[in-house]
Amino acid sequence: MGVFCCSFYKGHYNVLYKRKAAIVTFSQLLRLIVMNTFNKISLVVLALTFVFGLTGPDPIIAEAAGPAIVDLGSSGNYIVLSKTAITTTGTTAITGDIGISPALSTDTSGFGLVLDVTECFSTTVPVTLITGKVYAADYSTLGCTTPAILTTAVSAMEAAYTDASTRTPGTGATNLNVGGGTLSGLNFVPGTYTWNTPGDVTITGDITITGSASDIWIFQITGTLGIEAGKKIILAGGALPENIFWQVAGTTTLKPGSIFNGIILAGPGASTIAMQGGATLHGRALGQTDVTLDANIIDTISPPPPSENIAPIANAGSDQAVTLPTDSVTLDGSVSTDSDGTIISYVWSFVSGPSDIDPTDVVSPATSGLVMGTYVFSLTVTDNNGATGVDTVSIVVNPISTSGGGGGGRPPIITPQPQPQSQVFGVATSCGIYVDKFLRKGYDNDTEAVRKVQQFLNDYTKTSLIVNGIYESETEAAVAAFQLSHKDKILTPWDKTTGRVTAPTGIFYLTTQAEVNRIMCPDMSLPIPTNLINWSQSHGYDVPLKQRN
Repeated sequence: MGVFCCSFYKGHYNVLYKRKAAIVTFSQLLRLIVMNTFNKISLVVLALTFVFGLTGPDPIIAEAAGPAIVDLGSSGNYIVLSKTAITTTGTTAITGDIGISPALSTDTSGFGLVLDVTECFSTTVPVTLITGKVYAADYSTLGCTTPAILTTAVSAMEAAYTDASTRTPGTGATNLNVGGGTLSGLNFVPGTYTWNTPGDVTITGDITITGSASDIWIFQITGTLGIEAGKKIILAGGALPENIFWQVAGTTTLKPGSIFNGIILAGPGASTIAMQGGATLHGRALGQTDVTLDANIIDTISPPPPSENIAPIANAGSDQAVTLPTDSVTLDGSVSTDSDGTIISYVWSFVSGPSDIDPTDVVSPATSGLVMGTYVFSLTVTDNNGATGVDTVSIVVNPISTSGGGGGGRPPIITPQPQPQSQVFGVATSCGIYVDKFLRKGYDNDTEAVRKVQQFLNDYTKTSLIVNGIYESETEAAVAAFQLSHKDKILTPWDKTTGRVTAPTGIFYLTTQAEVNRIMCPDMSLPIPTNLINWSQSHGYDVPLKQRN
């Protein structure tokens, strides 16, 4: 029969095997199952042999990943254990007992120790500093056995350090001197990892330890160990801090805001365990020299796995409609939400519309200068983890209402009415043409066509032209401004034809006619001739290049 032994501390059984496969009787196996003692089995290998005068079935083998567990013995009763000193500044919160030996209670500081009436341990003021008890080598009055208990615990701590440091070192690129001692973005599966050339290890970015609740990790470090500020050791797959052992010959430094998982076994040399402001340790700090703390959290609770960030939901608000002369709206992204974080930025963008409007990047920007037509704006929101959400909103700008007449001496707006199909540049349309006359200052213009253009400019661009049918300087300037605001439709086609940039002219000609008719009759298709110059000349329009629009 194989031989196994169990050590017990803090309510946990550790089953340690002298051989890779241990053979137990059926009754022993039943007792183990009933006692549910498989919390920290190293190399969980059980073989069942039925002995009825003959050898029974082949052994049943079940094996956990990684090396055998490091037996902490009674040192596992303490969340912090030191031989020389334990000090704290700031608001530290320790969950569990701490011990110091052979140094005395006077070699602790910052805890506000209050000796219990039994004089076997102390508590702290405030009690939240340590949710547990403080044991020291000088608590020996009234028959207390604290000194002897601590001596045994320190010996167990030293034995655990020796055990971890003398395990068969890791080999190969995956387990020996990984990253040259600089660790970031790596994942560690169960096993033994060794750093000896160089021996220092610095965690400069988040790393992950992945495995089950029964898997074991041993990290052998012949130099120093450090984790940079704000960086984390993340546990995945059910891995537990109590099964992760960091054997460190030199100083261990947990910088501000870092989160560390595992049991730190510090060696007998210059091996201070130093936790800087706000660092968190899920595990134990077992040091053969001093342990220094600064507003830290130390516990043995496994942190929850990090949840996947949920992207924010952008809400650009309801679609809106306004009627000229009202030319402004307030966009509203305030209903956007982020279920697991905070929205840190709102970015509004112009998608489409009759004129280019660039809203300011705030939650609810006021937007003005709108002209008749339909605008589409998009809202992109970004949360504190960099995830984004997008939504769009439409704004319809209607022309001035024709009810009640024009008022102020103006004739009512002339709007196109459905008519039989007409031809514009040879393309059939489903509504009438608004204006199809060539108009310019100093030309024998069609008076009614000029009046319609003036009325259009007043209603669409909010100018204040006198609607008199005369193409004077004010009308010319208003047409030029309209051409510039719609340059892609009016000016660019001439540029493609002539090979030069065309400035707005204020002349009401081919591309200007087409754009006005498109606005007044949105379902009208008005393709522009490919060669504007040849087309205009072939139709009797011999207009100088600089005057064409």
